Amino acid sequence: MSLHHPNLWNVVNKQWKYKWISYKSVFQGLIIVQIIAIVFSLLGVGNGGFGSGAFHLNVQYVSGDIVFFLYVYLGFLLRLQLIVWITG
Repeated sequence: MSLHHPNLWNVVNKQWKYKWISYKSVFQGLIIVQIIAIVFSLLGVGNGGFGSGAFHLNVQYVSGDIVFFLYVYLGFLLRLQLIVWITG
């Protein structure tokens, strides 16, 4: 029997801080890759347009493929980092 009654908020807060410190490089990598993916996605993957006289229409295609491939690349880098850490 314990005299200390844990508070859910305190436990969750301590675990969150511990995991943030433990996996800080992973979270930073995910944030950086997400920002890069957003920038590349905003540029678009293709465009087309038409017009005549004073009227012109330009359409830019945007795709989520770049986000997917950057996450696959990040997973590959994390795998290599884990292999180096285990064998090191």
